Amino acid sequence: MAFAAKPEYKYVQIVTDKGTCVLRLYNATPKHRDNFVKLAKANIMMVLCSIGLFRIL
Repeated sequence: MAFAAKPEYKYVQIVTDKGTCVLRLYNATPKHRDNFVKLAKANIMMVLCSIGLFRIL
């Protein structure tokens, strides 16, 4: 029985009124990747951006 290989990357799309940004999250940093996805799903990133605590440079 053959199993499919785990994808090397996970992609996240951030959409704002200024445009769209696609982020590639690496499996080499699984804790960071999973935490980012968890926070994004909880809509925390939007809140942090709106109060100026998180910026994409």
